[in-house]
Amino acid sequence: PRMATWMRLKDKSNGDKPVLWINTHFDHIGKVARLESAKLIRERVKTLGKGCSLIVTGDFNAGEDNPVITSIKDHPLKAIDSWRLLHPDVPATESGTFHSFTGVRHEAKIDYIFVSKGTTLIDAAILHNNRDGIYPSDHFPVRATVAFAPCDVVCTSTREGAGARDCSVAAFRELGSADVAPAALVLVREACRREATPPADTA
Repeated sequence: PRMATWMRLKDKSNGDKPVLWINTHFDHIGKVARLESAKLIRERVKTLGKGCSLIVTGDFNAGEDNPVITSIKDHPLKAIDSWRLLHPDVPATESGTFHSFTGVRHEAKIDYIFVSKGTTLIDAAILHNNRDGIYPSDHFPVRATVAFAPCDVVCTSTREGAGARDCSVAAFRELGSADVAPAALVLVREACRREATPPADTA
């Protein structure tokens, strides 16, 4: 890759397995360079990510059907595209993340937040914020809210005394996630049933 930074995180309060987070940026010109970059990321995950949950984020300069992306999703860890899992019906023409400061959404989605199988996805979004048509970047930012605790734990921890699966918007607000857009909060109820799982093999 042009670059890749990584960190291994662990919640000291509960002793859950650590999380390996890799952030990367693939070349925008060379097809071979991107394929080799994906290969290197997969190799590093094998050595650095033993016993870890996984997050891989970055600008991959490759669309959803590109071999670079499919090679990451077909990795033994079965990395899941958080956006596409929660938004399976949004067409490619509305999912683009590169817009070259124009605000158009029909270009390729080349920015991703991948998570490992079993991660609870609470929300995923592509942000189109601008001020009077002026954008802070030539890419739309991507965001995901995830939890590495089992889904029932996430739901019942949202409010003291809440019953299992109490995943209402009001309850989720009390998690302190003030930076989560209100429109995204409506996904919480469904998210508690949506753990990251690879699509069934239909071959």
